[in-house]
Amino acid sequence: MATIAATDAQSASGSSPGIAIKENFSEVLRDNLDMVKQRVWSRNLMGTRFYKNENVSGANVRIGDFFGIGLVPVSRDATVLPQDDPGQGFQKQYDIETYRLAIHWEQSLIDDDKLGIIGKRQAKFLEAANKTIEYQLADGFNRGFGTSGAPFISADGMWLFDSGRPNPKAGVASWSNLETAAALTTGSLWTMDQAFTNNLDEVGLRAPLNMGGIIVPKALQKKAAEISRSAKNPENSMNTDNYHADLVYQMWPYLTSDTAWFGYAEGGFQSEDNEVYFFRRQSPSTKTYSTGNPDVVSQRVRMRHTLGAGRPCFWRGNAGA
Repeated sequence: MATIAATDAQSASGSSPGIAIKENFSEVLRDNLDMVKQRVWSRNLMGTRFYKNENVSGANVRIGDFFGIGLVPVSRDATVLPQDDPGQGFQKQYDIETYRLAIHWEQSLIDDDKLGIIGKRQAKFLEAANKTIEYQLADGFNRGFGTSGAPFISADGMWLFDSGRPNPKAGVASWSNLETAAALTTGSLWTMDQAFTNNLDEVGLRAPLNMGGIIVPKALQKKAAEISRSAKNPENSMNTDNYHADLVYQMWPYLTSDTAWFGYAEGGFQSEDNEVYFFRRQSPSTKTYSTGNPDVVSQRVRMRHTLGAGRPCFWRGNAGA
């Protein structure tokens, strides 16, 4: 009887039966989206760890650097003081891109108390922003060997992983961060390790880097684990020590090639040495709005960012075999 009385009173007041939530359509959707956001957008994106993350302002961002003479010469105090003669390195501007997506809701979903359905659709809607960023970050590496459609070209006009890279100072030999394609083995790892140590700066002077670790697709995770966890060389029976024991490897499931693998230098992905950038102008945000139809409410997600690279000597790429 109490239930019938409550229903009768609700009908008498003009409220639609079956609704035990706020009557404001837009407010219900906005509040529900906020709850879903706390769950979906609280996850850390995998790809952002490998890029140097920088918050920027404006419609574009410009990167570039300068180089000097390299070494300090002998100079007695009584002689004319030598001066550094800095030159301008490569400069490149990257435009910030805007990304938007909308979803529309009918009043009938609220009338029929379908918040469960609404929540699931809102989660998929917000997850689209996460996936977009993940795909773009991985695409920088997936197409970094010169594949058409790569999301960015480095400041020197080369692909992320390329040979014959020019140096800004005239007369300095070109360099490469593209390894000869080879399967992931103790031998190819050693070759990459040596290449990091033999790194040269913009004026051709030694600028050795230590290899910090590698990034592999799922298909190479087992191989990377065998190499990194074996005290002895896992590829022969000579009982020699495994130079690469304790190798740090990370598996990136958004990598599309089953053979390509990547090496990075010590120092941390957020260090100044990592010149592969994720420039974020605005993080993903939402807005709930009306298009004029009182029975339809819209919600949109919006974000602004771009990718870019300076001199990517922090990274070396091997397309594998």
